[in-house]
Amino acid sequence: MSARDLARFGLVFTRQCRGINGERVGSDTFMNAARSCTGPVYPAPDNHIHYGNQLITNGRWIGHGGWGGQLLIVDPEAETVVVFFSVLENDSASDDNHKRAIVQMAEELIEL
Repeated sequence: MSARDLARFGLVFTRQCRGINGERVGSDTFMNAARSCTGPVYPAPDNHIHYGNQLITNGRWIGHGGWGGQLLIVDPEAETVVVFFSVLENDSASDDNHKRAIVQMAEELIEL
């Protein structure tokens, strides 16, 4: 899968979970519930982000991180998808500072 493939997948969620020819691909109800999630909050300085149902959200966009630093963020209101592919070569394949920088970049792109 390429970043472009993942971005095209994310576009489905900017169209109320409708794909080609308006066919239902996912649950718009689930997407709206995910965006209004008030589940656990990340610790500061990321305390504007909530976690729930394997997704992260700030109330406007929803996102999901992948192994090694990948990230998909979808903002249905702005009809914007941000995808980031990377490789973290540490034991956990995770780094909070790396994730924070990617999420911040995505938020800045959405605001353009």
